Amino acid sequence: VWRQNLGEDNYPVLSAESKIVYAQASEGFRCDGMPMGEIIYTNNEVNVDVPQHEHENGFCKYCGVIDPNFLTPENGVYALGTAQELTWFAEKVNSGDGKINAILTADIDMGGIDWTSIGVGSCYAFASGPATIVTTGFAGVFDGQGHIVSNFKINDSSEAAGFFGLLTGTVKNLGIANATFNSTKSPRVGGITGTVTATAENVGLVENCYVADSKILATECVCGAVAGAVYG
Repeated sequence: VWRQNLGEDNYPVLSAESKIVYAQASEGFRCDGMPMGEIIYTNNEVNVDVPQHEHENGFCKYCGVIDPNFLTPENGVYALGTAQELTWFAEKVNSGDGKINAILTADIDMGGIDWTSIGVGSCYAFASGPATIVTTGFAGVFDGQGHIVSNFKINDSSEAAGFFGLLTGTVKNLGIANATFNSTKSPRVGGITGTVTATAENVGLVENCYVADSKILATECVCGAVAGAVYG
């Protein structure tokens, strides 16, 4: 173990006779463990006191980590009626819970926010066979129930960009309006989903959906109003 007597040794040494060096934050630590203020090194053992997360509207108001218990599904379905709830659902999917289901209970105005596609993932297609899925993306069922999600923008460089990114599940009865997709670095861009494809378990499906009063700004990519690319 490398050690150093601060103020005596000019550099770390491999010696059991020297002391361990500890790092201490002058203003303590955030709830996600990140230090605040200046980093101070000392030979005195440091007790790290990490505070608990303080969640508000589904996220910690200090570090942004998701509150896994913000919403509770009923019969396996999350009911989403606000921008905060929809943003929380997207983060939950993108955190690895891609097979969950949801319905919209109201039209939702996203207030012009930068949107991160639901179901971030990668998919590569080959002319001789079905697409190869690198990550699953969104594999659940999302029923808009005739409602509209509006007023958001995407500045994305992921493999698939849209309201949904990589779709291997079902999206139905959903309208998108007044959205801007500025995805000049993404190879597949669509208003509802960047890519819809199949896996061994699911067949991606977009049913009874539309995009209105929106624009896609994209170069050197496959793009479409509803789906950027369809494979499988």
